[in-house]
Amino acid sequence: MDSVELISNSFNAWRPNKEAMKYFAILLSLQLLVSAVSIMAYSYFLGQDFFSLAYTEGGPPQQLQDKYAEVNLMLFPLAAAASIAAVYIYLLIIRAALRQFGFKTGKFDFRKKLHSYVLIIASALAGAFSLYDKKFLLFPLAAAALSFLQGAAQQFSEALANFMGLAILALLLAYVCVTIRNFARLLMAFPIFFTEEKNVLESLSASWGETRGKIMLVIVPAAGLFAIFAVANVTLVYVFSELGKLAGIYTGFIALAVILPTLVNVFMGALYGVANNYLAVLIHKELK
Repeated sequence: MDSVELISNSFNAWRPNKEAMKYFAILLSLQLLVSAVSIMAYSYFLGQDFFSLAYTEGGPPQQLQDKYAEVNLMLFPLAAAASIAAVYIYLLIIRAALRQFGFKTGKFDFRKKLHSYVLIIASALAGAFSLYDKKFLLFPLAAAALSFLQGAAQQFSEALANFMGLAILALLLAYVCVTIRNFARLLMAFPIFFTEEKNVLESLSASWGETRGKIMLVIVPAAGLFAIFAVANVTLVYVFSELGKLAGIYTGFIALAVILPTLVNVFMGALYGVANNYLAVLIHKELK
């Protein structure tokens, strides 16, 4: 199965699955609820200024930026709780996809659920700090060393300092590419964790081994799916934002300029969440 087929199946395979459709509906409802509460909070504390910003060029004035920061701080617990709940739904989607493609997932008791969250944290740390390929840590370490020396170099030669700045940027960009590759190689840890009798560390190691020499099979479809959703989301949000502005002007209900693009963004986010997790399972099936 090539990358195009994998991406296509990630869109289509879950729709006949009633369990996956149920999780999609729950995920969409959760995100709609959070968005509705957020819009109401912004409109309550910022008033009509919040909706009027959609019709003005540039960012909000400093006074509104301060209020934005206050409201964001108030909404942080809700956003954190919703993120934890969304991750749980993603885990359920992965399990539903695995069962759909013939894998046995076993029980999902409290211990397994807790270890699933530990796996998420462990995979993030392992990917960010290149724990399975430590030689690449030389990139950020070298960048830190050059950053320290750059200040001293500036006293002697501005050209040398500028060159060191470019070298630091190149090293950091290279390490970003390394972390993307790391996360791709660790992506299979979740299907492995749910289908095999392995703990968190064993699942990460197994994923690293399973993707050895096959990294492009993971990166290309994952990047393709992300690009499709990113372009579609940006385009649709812009279109519905402009439609919302027009509808707001003609109806007097200026909130439409915020509500319509928010609805599109929420729907696309939920759709991507399901498709992306299905893609991970499809790639795991292909690798097996």
